[in-house]
Amino acid sequence: MSESHHPEKGPFLRELQPGDIFVGFYTLRNKQLEPFRDASRGNFLTLILSDSSGQLLGRVWEGGEEAYEELEQGVVVKVQGEVEIYLDRLQMRVMQVRPAKADEYDRRDMLPSSPRGRDEMVAELKTFIDQVTHPDLRALVDVFFGDKDFLNNFAQAPAARRVHHAYMGGLIEHTLELLKITSTVLEVYPQIDAYLLRTAVLFHDMGKVREFIWDLDIDYSD
Repeated sequence: MSESHHPEKGPFLRELQPGDIFVGFYTLRNKQLEPFRDASRGNFLTLILSDSSGQLLGRVWEGGEEAYEELEQGVVVKVQGEVEIYLDRLQMRVMQVRPAKADEYDRRDMLPSSPRGRDEMVAELKTFIDQVTHPDLRALVDVFFGDKDFLNNFAQAPAARRVHHAYMGGLIEHTLELLKITSTVLEVYPQIDAYLLRTAVLFHDMGKVREFIWDLDIDYSD
């Protein structure tokens, strides 16, 4: 069972089982009004909700049009719901939903993150940095990784919006994996400049700290 960063988070989506009745906080990824088969009944509301564990489809059968007007995509909402199976797929019957207040959730519960701890990865990164002893290259590395704000962003940032390491901490995790590979590369090709190789790996994706923004979702910056 996942451990939440906020005491009121409620169950993570991955933990929900058919028949569960719950209250929780989730990010509203998408909202769409859809017509009932009986047109006289108007529209119901389909929601895609997410947290750090995944996504789940939700349906607002009553008051869907009013909820559509009240809710904004990309924000956190408080949901009271029941889990059910429809067409062999898990979904949520939303009984009540409203925008969440700022103090009711922690954004760390909403975005997926690396299974490795931040402090652990930063400490490991510094051991590789210490292997760059060439004075000019080390000076260059320290300009960036010696900056606390840059290092903090580097340790938080995703490595991608989709595909690989697309989660908080993904950039530093991906960089560490490549730094480990450099040891094997240097064994096979000892003629390679080890200092230059490790510096190149440290720098190869550093622009991700500005390419992406991350709050309640991972997206591209301007």
